[in-house]
Amino acid sequence: MSRRFLCAPENISGSLVSFSGAEARHIALVLRLRPGARIIALAPGASHECVIHEASPDKVVAHIERTVETIRDGLPEITLAQAIPKGRKMDDIVRMACELGVARVIPLVTSRCSVKLDETGAKAKRERWQAVADAAAKQSRAPWPAEVMEPMDIASLTRIGAELKLALWESASAPLKPLLSSTPRPASVIVVIGPEGGFATVEANLLKDNGYHLVSLGERIMRTETAGVVAIGVFLYQYS
Repeated sequence: MSRRFLCAPENISGSLVSFSGAEARHIALVLRLRPGARIIALAPGASHECVIHEASPDKVVAHIERTVETIRDGLPEITLAQAIPKGRKMDDIVRMACELGVARVIPLVTSRCSVKLDETGAKAKRERWQAVADAAAKQSRAPWPAEVMEPMDIASLTRIGAELKLALWESASAPLKPLLSSTPRPASVIVVIGPEGGFATVEANLLKDNGYHLVSLGERIMRTETAGVVAIGVFLYQYS
């Protein structure tokens, strides 16, 4: 099976596709692929079957032999807004969410988040999480990686639109499943997951005032790194 690599549209010229940076180093140094090896170049909306023409750690050039248009699997466009947990848990959340087919991940900073980011730290973490998303897309054969957005707070989040907006809150009385069963299939969904200590009441009210349904997954209280994955699994079951 041919290896899959990400390629920006601007790196495709006619029948040639080029890779640089981390992807070129991965192809030439880590995998030691040489001219004649077959690979797949993933670009937004297309999958290009290629044969490597030139390979070095600085630049890899391949000839496109066949192009196949790719589309997402017909599910609603799902955005996961996840409060940033401690340690490396966010890496696992991003990876699992991408394997399940989310379109984007929003790292969320809430009042009870134990992680506090300055501008430099936020940039470095977003880059690492995007690398995790890229790797997950290639491993799971997704048509294109989820976009990991810049970390933001609840007030900024409320300015992002979606047809169906949900926030999982342990104090909510409405269960998720009946809401989905009684709601017409949306084109886009955003689901918000709080931190280890949950949302502050003022944050939950802010979300509610901005069109979010406050819902629960039942009587069990799940860890923050579990709740989002379970919710996405419910969407897959409901809308597939």
